[in-house]
Formats: sequence, structure tokens, C-alpha cells
Amino acid sequence: MKRKIFRPLLALILLAACNSSETYQDENISQSIRDEIAVLDQKIIDAVVSNDIDLILTLSSEDLLSEKKDSFVNLITQVSPYIQSNEFEILNQFYITNFSSGNDCILQSGTDSTKDYRFIFTANNKETFVSLLKLKDGYNDILLSIVYGKYGDEWKINFLYFGLFAIHGKTANDYLASAREKYDYGLIMDAFVDMMICMEIIYPSGDYLLYLSETEMHKFTNKIVDAIEKTMSFPLPLSELETKPQIVSIYPQIIDEGIFPMIEYFTEVNIDDTIQGKIENDKIHSVIDNYINGITDNKKYVFYKAFNEMPDGEKVLPFHGYVQEAE
Repeated sequence: MKRKIFRPLLALILLAACNSSETYQDENISQSIRDEIAVLDQKIIDAVVSNDIDLILTLSSEDLLSEKKDSFVNLITQVSPYIQSNEFEILNQFYITNFSSGNDCILQSGTDSTKDYRFIFTANNKETFVSLLKLKDGYNDILLSIVYGKYGDEWKINFLYFGLFAIHGKTANDYLASAREKYDYGLIMDAFVDMMICMEIIYPSGDYLLYLSETEMHKFTNKIVDAIEKTMSFPLPLSELETKPQIVSIYPQIIDEGIFPMIEYFTEVNIDDTIQGKIENDKIHSVIDNYINGITDNKKYVFYKAFNEMPDGEKVLPFHGYVQEAE
């Protein structure tokens, strides 16, 4: 069953300034503080699952609500249908104290530039706590980013963001690594498909969470595009076939079982003639590797869409779909 990709929705942040003189991460944070935050994290997720707007509002800072209340309510309303379970995993947590105003807080998850990230935000509380939590939406991992500020004796929400963090268990960094490996094997289109997914999930907390390899992700995508443009152009005619179909585009098709190529093509065979259409599609599938190296190799499925009008990416056109299964 195909599921809709969860896209980042709306960020809400209390705009102020901070500079931390003391920062603690994960197990280095006092257990008593972590216990306080654990209760709040769970309340927020429970409220999102049940669409309990009033509960989340009571957990939010007055400064945030005075500027963003309507947007805040809209955010939770949009997100709630996607989050069906109140279970979560902690990606990372940070506790920052002794702020001075006027500077960004820059938190770095670690030292491995191929996997880690910086989380950059501003705040005006002397004490701030950041929770980065992973939630499930089918085969998607959703990142819930929460920044709490300490107001008197209470922690209140200053920032809340939901974004797509991983698809089928792989983050943007994982898809970058996979794309590099495929590119080195000459599987340029497979690498491009991986980078399409990578760019879909590159900003799981908007501009606030930035991977250390972000620049490399963009550069490598451009490198692949340049390589494709040097070896083929679209529409790509399959000249050896009598019906002369033309490949229009290739992109990832994401289903519960995994990620597979979707190949769109223009054909003069009437898409309503499913018998002749299937005959042509079988022939396309048998020769497509001659034009796009490895596009069907080691794939359980390859998906196709046949159009009788050349797609332009804007107009919705009728099509007929085919699925080729590996033998």
C-alpha cells in the first residue's frame, strides 16, 4: 500500500536571543531534569495523537502564544492525523544554562561529519532544554523538535517543529552514502533516485537542524545531474522498439515494501488498450537497461506509467500503470 510522504509542516519559534555558557548532552544531563522533560515530552505526544489542542496550549509559553497561537493550533490539527502512536525514541537531548542574550545557540550532535548535525536556534531563557524525538508514521520516521524555556519553576514550549527524518529507516545521510556507492558502480540513475529521497528529508527541522554534510548533499546531487545530462536526454526514445515509446522521467516510488523506480513514458499505444499496452510494457521492461544502466537490477518491483500525452509536470494527465515483478 502506498503511503503519502509526510512533509515538514510549520515551525513555531519564540524569537529572542541566547548564548550558552554551559551545555550538557544526553546522559550528561542531570537525571532529575531529564525526568521532568520526559513527562512533558510524553504529554505533548499524547496530545498530538489525540488532537488535544487545549493541553498543548497549557504547555506553551505565553510569549509564543501571544504571537503564534492560531498557527500553533493549525499545526497540531495538521499533524495529528499522521501520528497514530504515542511511542517515541529520543534522538538527542541538550540542556543549556546561563544564557546571555545576543547570540545564536549552536548545538552539535557529535564529531562525525558524515552523520552529525548542528541545531541552531535563539532563546531568551536562562535555562533551555532541547528534545529531538523520533515518532513513527508507517515507514516514515518523523522528527519532533521541541525547545523548552524555563519560566520560573516551569518548563514551557518555545519552539515546536515536525519534519520528515527518515524513510524506511534511512536518513538523508544514509541515502547520500548509498548514492555515492551506486554512483561509483556506474549506476547513475539509481544514485539519482537515492538523492531525490535525500533531498526530500534533508531538513527534518527546517533551517534549525543542518547536517554537517548538507553542502556535500547539494554538490553530489548536482554532480549526478551533470553526469546524467552528459549521457542521456529526456524524453529518451527507445528506438529499438517498433512503437517508439519515450521515457519521460524516473523517480522513486515508495511503498510499504521499500523504494523502487517509477518510470514514466509517452506512448502512441492507446492507454485504454490494456492488452497491447501490456505487450509494449513488457518489451520496454526487457530493454530499459540498455538505455539506463542497472535500473531494473536487484529490484523486486519496477513501476511504470504510460501516457498518451507528453507530461509537462504541471497538467494532470490520464495514464495507465504497470508493475513489473522480478523473476
